[in-house]
Amino acid sequence: MEINYEDIYHSQPEQVKIVPERVWRGLLLKDDISSKLMSVCNKPKAMDQIFNDVKQQYQLKKSDSTLYRFFKTLIKEEVILEVGNRVFSDKRVGKRLFVKAGDILAFTSANDSFLKGERGDIIAEGVGYLINHNFNYRKPNSVALKEFFLNIEASFDETRLQLQNKVVDNAKLDEDKDIKVIQYINLYKRIKSLQSLEYYTFYSYLGIIQYLLNLKREFFVQELEKCFLDTIEIIEEEKIENKPLDIIKYSPELIKTVDTNIFMLVFKEKHVPMIIMRLMRTGPKTIQDIYEMQNSDHEQLIDLDRTGYKKKEKNTIYKKIKELVKHGFIVEAGKRVIPHQSATQILYGRCAELYVIKDTRIEFILSKSIKSKNIIELIGQILKLEKGTKSFNKAKFITLIQGFVGNLYESLEKTMRKNKNPKIREILFEYKTTDENRTFAFMTGFTAWILDNNLVEFQRNIENCFL
Repeated sequence: MEINYEDIYHSQPEQVKIVPERVWRGLLLKDDISSKLMSVCNKPKAMDQIFNDVKQQYQLKKSDSTLYRFFKTLIKEEVILEVGNRVFSDKRVGKRLFVKAGDILAFTSANDSFLKGERGDIIAEGVGYLINHNFNYRKPNSVALKEFFLNIEASFDETRLQLQNKVVDNAKLDEDKDIKVIQYINLYKRIKSLQSLEYYTFYSYLGIIQYLLNLKREFFVQELEKCFLDTIEIIEEEKIENKPLDIIKYSPELIKTVDTNIFMLVFKEKHVPMIIMRLMRTGPKTIQDIYEMQNSDHEQLIDLDRTGYKKKEKNTIYKKIKELVKHGFIVEAGKRVIPHQSATQILYGRCAELYVIKDTRIEFILSKSIKSKNIIELIGQILKLEKGTKSFNKAKFITLIQGFVGNLYESLEKTMRKNKNPKIREILFEYKTTDENRTFAFMTGFTAWILDNNLVEFQRNIENCFL
């Protein structure tokens, strides 16, 4: 007897599903089981079929119970949706059907921002101290700055969602002979086909670029200036503590970008590596220096959370220093000559004053790969339809966007050169997560880029791409 089945649907996925950005970062961007499960859920399927498909497509040797744990999280976070049931003719127990919750999974930044949390004031204050030389070194108002940056993120959200919804809405029209509708349909198909990092980059910079094109620099500066108090705070630059017999052969870079995985590997056990990096902020140190300075009331460590920390022996410090050298955080910076002794001690110093954890979106664009160029070109095509122009200089547009993204780190470095306040020497290490670090670095680079009078020329050059 032939057994048939019928799929009965009680709901359907949205065309555009909004999910928190933390879900994107935590589940959809990682090359792990979660993202692999998502990739095979473009059509309604029973759970056993989804598990079989992901095993075959990715040669995964995982049990169904392991896959279910990840799948359950995707359902909980509402990126996988139960849409119906499969009913069999022999009256056996049916199967639930699941599919990706939206043809396009968009995200919000401002509602899920790290600036909104308890430590948002710290992030905002750090940006403020880096850029306050633009406002006569006035003390930043962390609460006002946090609100200022949250408004920027909200504008990014509103702008990109508005543009993407326009593409989706126009793609649904039945006027299949209308050239403009056909263009929207093609753009919608391209957006739907984007993979996780591609879409994350596309959607992020769609909002950022349109925000910049609409922005009035004078208004931006006026509103930003309101976030600084009347108190002028000039602090002398921190003095480097080199002893007379220290021979230094290395000067640290201003900024060094660090891979996320390496940062997490080195600093997952925070205490010893963080203490070493902190103590080196005033100059190169020997292992003996670190050993003697690691007491809890040292001025460089007094605000560092050291719960459960016990004084480490020299051998432990040596091992951690070697690990920091291996991964490019510190370097052999010179030697200390000991009076009346032939032996010298190695001085270790920081490779850079500030360490910025790489933003995957920035790295993707700066890779200048075919995929990254296609993402920039797709943004340009949407802006072309929005502007209603006939021509689009794709090559020029791609070059301009790549240049802007590359200048974000450059603007951060320029700002550092202008402001030697010791409060910011270690500020990126104050942030407890990689995402806090990235939020700080982006907002500083982005704001500094605008303050450095780059905006008007950028707007003019972009407009010249659309004629």
